[in-house]
Amino acid sequence: ELLMGHLNEKSNAQPEVRTGIADVLSKVIPIAAGECIGPAVIEIINTLLEHIRKSVVEGTQEAGGSEQTYQETLIHALGEYANHLPDYQKIDSMIFILNKVPGSDRVDDTLERPEREVMLQHLLLKALLR
Repeated sequence: ELLMGHLNEKSNAQPEVRTGIADVLSKVIPIAAGECIGPAVIEIINTLLEHIRKSVVEGTQEAGGSEQTYQETLIHALGEYANHLPDYQKIDSMIFILNKVPGSDRVDDTLERPEREVMLQHLLLKALLR
């Protein structure tokens, strides 16, 4: 809980700082998975998904590889968390993640889907595979 709060506080920090926090989170999150029940499970998943979304939407092109590393670390943390949940919570988690994936019916003025939205779709679907 403290690490999630710290990640929230540093959400505008450099990608390397956020990646470090997310890496530590991915290492300790299996402990939390066994102790979480009810809405706390969805809250943790939602927070991780929100950080992924924010990274994709607001991430700068200059950050490039470090922003992508941050996103991959968040996906790894999400996967570690989900792997340590009871089966019934895994199913709920998958449904929750699927509901967060942007629809493929949304297009911009050129009748194409925005690149960042496509990237977000790929990352969220990748999170399901973890």
